[in-house]
Amino acid sequence: MLKLLPRALALCLIAAVAACVPAQKEQPKAPAAPSYPVVGGATMYPNYTIFQNLQNSSDHETLVAAITAAGAAPRLSGDHGYTLFAPTDAAFRLLPHGTIEALMHPRSRQELAGVVGAHIVPGAKSRSEIMADVQSGGGHANYRTVQGGNLRVTMEAGRIVVTDPNGRSSTVAHADVASSNGVFHVTEAVLLPSS
Repeated sequence: MLKLLPRALALCLIAAVAACVPAQKEQPKAPAAPSYPVVGGATMYPNYTIFQNLQNSSDHETLVAAITAAGAAPRLSGDHGYTLFAPTDAAFRLLPHGTIEALMHPRSRQELAGVVGAHIVPGAKSRSEIMADVQSGGGHANYRTVQGGNLRVTMEAGRIVVTDPNGRSSTVAHADVASSNGVFHVTEAVLLPSS
């Protein structure tokens, strides 16, 4: 019995100390890391400019080369807000054979600038804003490009469809890639200025 007394006192002492220590609160969970879109195998960061994000996309190498050759890189790297309908490399391959090479020739710079400009609209237009514009426009919206042409935008089966002045249409495959100076929407065809 006397041998059990020190053990009993030790257990009482431990219980008393444990009662004095405040219970550990459950640690708050860290906020989830923001989920940024991935385009062309690369994460698109909202603090990058439109042009910086496009440069990281392996699906937009032709567009980046066209923007650079046309002298539009400063516009898409600046502070002003733009909406870019951004055709993929696959979209450029749908053009007639030799078109890309002809446009990229230095003597075609003005024509190339017109093609690039036909994809850029002043002001950042998110998918929801475009949808609201289409709804308030009775089923379509018209946007003036920096090149001076008009784009007609409609919704088909929940997807944005952009039509150039020549009647050539392009569907948005991936909307709302936010950038520090606007937004771009990945498209499935190349738009052309008025012929």
